[in-house]
Amino acid sequence: MTQVSLIMKKNGVKPNSETLEILLDSYVRSRQVQKAIDLFKSLEDIGINCDTKAFNILLHCLYRRSHVRVACSLLNSMEGKIQFNLVTFNEIIGGWAKYDMVDNSGEILDGNDDA
Repeated sequence: MTQVSLIMKKNGVKPNSETLEILLDSYVRSRQVQKAIDLFKSLEDIGINCDTKAFNILLHCLYRRSHVRVACSLLNSMEGKIQFNLVTFNEIIGGWAKYDMVDNSGEILDGNDDA
């Protein structure tokens, strides 16, 4: 848990999705990707549901900061644990397209029966 989240919790302030994106992106931007993933996995501790919306925020941060392979690895590890939605798939397609790797996003979509 970050110092900011500890202070927020101590003062009864519940973080929202914007707060989460700022925290996650701060770690990812400073190349502390594992800390961002660890924070995501401990969201319940700071009063945020570890759900599809939070997962999509983490994916967005990873793709935005060029951590495509980490995002894909995380995506594979979370399959079946979190329900993917349209936003999830938009993040995948957008992330791969940004790096001219659209064929890879097609493989991910082909492997999902719900898409």
